[in-house]
Amino acid sequence: MRKTDTKIAIVYYSKSGHSRRAAELLADLLDADLHQLKTIRYRTPFLGYLRAGLDSLRLAKPSLAHPCPI
Repeated sequence: MRKTDTKIAIVYYSKSGHSRRAAELLADLLDADLHQLKTIRYRTPFLGYLRAGLDSLRLAKPSLAHPCPI
């Protein structure tokens, strides 16, 4: 891939790790910065999955920690 002056950032959220692996592969391919979004609402393993599922059904949006410098 050709180097340019354009900087690429990949921002992702991953509960199970699948999105993280895809984001890492893309970051390597594109020579991009990698930033993970996090939320404390889903931090416990079993209860976190349950809350994530319920939030998804209710279309609820938990607050996220912003990893990128603004």
